[in-house]
Amino acid sequence: MYLFYTNKLIDVNLNDFSTKDVLYDSSNIDLKYFIPVSVNFKNYFLDPLGGGVYLFENYKIKRIDTSYKHRMQIESSVFTYRNGIYKYGGYGFWSNRNFITKFNFETNQWDFVTHLNSKELPSGSHKSIVKMIEDDLYVYGGLKVNEFNPNIIEDNNEIWKFDFINKVWKKLGVNNLQKDITLNNMKINYGNKSLFFDKKTNTSSHIDFTNNTLSTYKNSTLLNSLSSLPISFFYKNKFYLFIKENPSSTIIVLKTRNEDEILGEIIDHKSFYRNQSDLIILIVIIGSVLILILVYKIIRHVNKKRNKLSTKYKNKVKYKNKEVDLDDISYEIMKILIQNEFVVSKDIIPLLKTPHINYAHSTRVMRDTLFQINFKLKRLVKSETDVIVIKKSDYDKRIKQYSINQKLFNKS
Repeated sequence: MYLFYTNKLIDVNLNDFSTKDVLYDSSNIDLKYFIPVSVNFKNYFLDPLGGGVYLFENYKIKRIDTSYKHRMQIESSVFTYRNGIYKYGGYGFWSNRNFITKFNFETNQWDFVTHLNSKELPSGSHKSIVKMIEDDLYVYGGLKVNEFNPNIIEDNNEIWKFDFINKVWKKLGVNNLQKDITLNNMKINYGNKSLFFDKKTNTSSHIDFTNNTLSTYKNSTLLNSLSSLPISFFYKNKFYLFIKENPSSTIIVLKTRNEDEILGEIIDHKSFYRNQSDLIILIVIIGSVLILILVYKIIRHVNKKRNKLSTKYKNKVKYKNKEVDLDDISYEIMKILIQNEFVVSKDIIPLLKTPHINYAHSTRVMRDTLFQINFKLKRLVKSETDVIVIKKSDYDKRIKQYSINQKLFNKS
């Protein structure tokens, strides 16, 4: 392992942790801002502002590419695959890149990686996290420009997969990560997993891509002493962690730990991302439930109307699939009873249209008519309880009041 300084490096033997200081020729390149990457047992440094590729060989830094500082892939995501160096995304000229480029060691230029078989494409992002698992590239997190206002930078919560064999992009869904966890925290990739260390919340987020899980742990005492420099790594089944000697010290020491030694108590466990098909199924389920509720309400309303007496048709009273006929006078008397809380004799007798007979005779005709109406309605609804009720007035016991059970009738 090499630790680079301005004009010297420290060569660390990871087997016995022995070190030696070595001077090297930096060619006046400030490596602090460059992106280190190793492929095929060689070490390279990438210019973050363009296509510059620098090889470290024989303790000298030398440029090997023939490109220029185009400033169109700033903060792109660098990864390796089959001894090749790749970049995804990046920012430049108020827009994001949504493609992959590969450095060609024969032409010393960057080539475009085709995705002709894709039916969908990511919108593009910068500062995203990339993870290679076998022949699949996973891209998530980072930032993207607003589609309608490029001056606005938004969080990217999508997760995409690129199949290098078939050259196909596929959107997997939306990740469940906290808003800025991929932007401001140290990350270590290992195997099919990634670890993010967040000192502000004193937690670590553990992503398992194979099982689509996101687990949150309390930081162990060791992790709270982790150096803020992004140089800790995983190698040969061990974590190599650069730890502050003490909180106030600027001295850092290298320690090795197993996976089970660095994670504290588990706090939360959930899916890393919500699958698109799961979202569609959820929408279909919710839509189906809403439709069922609507159908239920309609059926209930229809049944409610069917279970009530209908006077919609002239001289007829309907109940479910049955009906009875009423003469004109009986129908009008029933209607006035339905429209009022109660009525008295003087409200009903005029409807009989019998001015030629005296009041006593008219009263008997009224009572007989009310009896006939009551009888027909009771038989229609198959009830032993009177539909028309007669009672004495609370204010004058000589006056009789007539009312009908209005709950039995559909008034709409």
